Amino acid sequence: MHFFLLNQYFPPDVAPTGAMLRDLGRQLIRGGHTVTVFCSPTEAGQSENESSNAAEGMDVRYVWTVRRASRNLVSRLIHFGSFYVALLIQLLFARPKPDVIVALTTPPYLGFLARVVALLRGARTVDWIMDLYPEVMRAHGMLDGRSPAYRWLERINAFYLGRSDLVVTLGPDMDALAAVHHRGRAPNVWVPLWADLRSAPPPREIGVYRADRGWSTDETVFLYSGNIGLGHRFQEFLSESAHCGDDHRIRWAFFGRGGRKAELESFATAHPELPVEVGDYVEARLLGVHLAAGDVHLASMDPSWDGCMVPSKFQGSFAAGRPVLFVGSTRNSLAVWLRESGGGWVVPPDDAKALHEAVIEALDVEERQRRGRLALEFARERFDRETNCRRLVELIEQYCGAPQTGCSSMAPQLVRK
Repeated sequence: MHFFLLNQYFPPDVAPTGAMLRDLGRQLIRGGHTVTVFCSPTEAGQSENESSNAAEGMDVRYVWTVRRASRNLVSRLIHFGSFYVALLIQLLFARPKPDVIVALTTPPYLGFLARVVALLRGARTVDWIMDLYPEVMRAHGMLDGRSPAYRWLERINAFYLGRSDLVVTLGPDMDALAAVHHRGRAPNVWVPLWADLRSAPPPREIGVYRADRGWSTDETVFLYSGNIGLGHRFQEFLSESAHCGDDHRIRWAFFGRGGRKAELESFATAHPELPVEVGDYVEARLLGVHLAAGDVHLASMDPSWDGCMVPSKFQGSFAAGRPVLFVGSTRNSLAVWLRESGGGWVVPPDDAKALHEAVIEALDVEERQRRGRLALEFARERFDRETNCRRLVELIEQYCGAPQTGCSSMAPQLVRK
């Protein structure tokens, strides 16, 4: 079977969704399928990615877009609009003809375009949801959930998700929310994203990295690494850092980019006496040792965003064998996995007392190592790249009419039909 894979980002150094799409393409090729990827070109490293993908058997076709002049809404709409138009033209005439079109959610509603093309070209569609719209817009404050625009976007969802051959989500809360759109008319399953579970960096390498960063061996480093987006909460962590300001056993480190990074930078600048630092994304080659250098990983989600997204950073934290301190609702997928695994702490939003108690407990070396071991065990069971990617391909083959070539059964906790 010939697959079209659609996502604006494909090279794995651009966005996590690019890495996931690359892994899916590899697995499809190993299963005897052919793969064409449609994505935007990148400013740097395009030739390297082209040669790498060609060597792996993927045909990557770049879609022209108007580059964003700024981060404002108008510029973003023009950027996305140009991608939609150029992609539609390519998809209508691309050869060979697709049997299955797999659409991600960057840009939003890419699945709608995929469904239109599938109807015209006789293909099947799979919607792999990384961010659920229009719920993201409501949580962001861009749209009122009762507005005509929001209801119109919901109807678009009902059109293409309800006619999808398979809707794939990332966790139980997203699965339940996505099912509302198509009212059970399409198969709805959830498969967690995956992480690199190769051997951990040696202690000496971790020690050198910590020393280079100025992190003392006597400090417990509470590390946030990943997207610093609008759906995440940071005030609890910042307030706790102020509360523990004179405790030299604790360091707070926030690394990444996103809409709320300025908030962290302003806090760190206003409180130079506190052990709080803010940095950029680390290079891909350093990511493994960077994650291992943190003693406790931080994660958060505002309850209004539950089901809209499932941060992929969580899998990386567990794969590094580090416990996670999560601030968010108990309904969130991360909270569910933390309770099931025992690999960290779940703290309700605005509960300063519970957060402080978790931080104090995390200062116990044996306790955080125990939870870290549980986190790694859970990652090996649930977040293994080879296993989950193979399961995803098996599901696609099952619902899109291809003979099954993968594993013989599906773990029940990963699927809801």
